[in-house]
Amino acid sequence: MFKKSISKIILITIFTSCFSSLANATVPGPYVGGQLGVGETYYETFSVFNTNENALAGRIFTGYQFNPNFALELGYLQFGKTTVTDDVTGARASVTENSIDIMAKGILPLNEKFNLYGKLGAAYVTAKTTYMPYDSFFTGETYHTVAPAAAIGISYDIKPNLPVDLSLMHIQPTSSTNIDPATFLSLGISYHFDA
Repeated sequence: MFKKSISKIILITIFTSCFSSLANATVPGPYVGGQLGVGETYYETFSVFNTNENALAGRIFTGYQFNPNFALELGYLQFGKTTVTDDVTGARASVTENSIDIMAKGILPLNEKFNLYGKLGAAYVTAKTTYMPYDSFFTGETYHTVAPAAAIGISYDIKPNLPVDLSLMHIQPTSSTNIDPATFLSLGISYHFDA
């Protein structure tokens, strides 16, 4: 009887400690942050020529965390310019792309410092194309679309209000648009105001 009581107390203590750790893993309230990394826009119209699709990209965001497991986030993502060159004629093409996204963020605390998370939402994407043929006459178009967006990542709390994270974000326009899919691999940092 005594051993069973001790076992129950130990189990309750462990459970309570774990729950407390998870509850303290994140800080509810408003937050802001930024991410910097590599963007890939997958444009292949001139893929037979020399191309540069991987470029520096950045995202700034703000959000509100309602509890340790859920947040809403609004962000602006700027991709680097994708450039394509025809070595024979000297013709060049470029695409500059950016997006405004809104996503729901689900958070899974692992312990007091580490969290896994996933995001799901939509992005309003703008892509500006410019083409310069060999005769130096510039032409271009601007395209817009709303596309599904998702991300996965892991974060580490340097302080309760200062997490850093590693994430992969993907935007998937439909085949009926003139905008190709895009991915963003980044390192980020955010600041939570209510810590």
